[in-house]
Amino acid sequence: ASAALWMLLSIPMPGATHEPDAPEIESSIAATIGQTLEPITRPAGFDWRIDVGLIGSFGARELMVATMGVVFGVEDAEDDATPLATKLREAKKPNGSPVYGVRTGLAILAFFVLACQCMSTVAAIRRETGGLRWPAFVIGYTYALGYVAAVLVYQVSGLLGIP
Repeated sequence: ASAALWMLLSIPMPGATHEPDAPEIESSIAATIGQTLEPITRPAGFDWRIDVGLIGSFGARELMVATMGVVFGVEDAEDDATPLATKLREAKKPNGSPVYGVRTGLAILAFFVLACQCMSTVAAIRRETGGLRWPAFVIGYTYALGYVAAVLVYQVSGLLGIP
């Protein structure tokens, strides 16, 4: 999964234009998919990197950390080897504010608690029910519930002054 993700982060999206100031990863296939999802997930505090991580983690929740490691490893390939936790803490928006804070972490946790992020579970549901209707329902309803919870947690924690 990590090798496939690395490939999708390294291959430019056909027809994508690369801005001179932006890292090359931002015009990759995976980044383009994440950037397409970002307007939908922004109310939950998610950016394109987290969106790519959520897609990569559908195989298993544990892949979220590996996916973020690949994203930040490809993005900062020329830099020295800095631990992922440090890279996440030091990531900055163009205005200098942190990209990820406690609110974002809480929102991700809320999403993962409720969303069905396990391909093997979906496969088992399909095998047991003999069709695609129930697996589609489980994915749709748990993702919607997880998204709503993530948005609520992110927005309410912002109102409470949590960074």
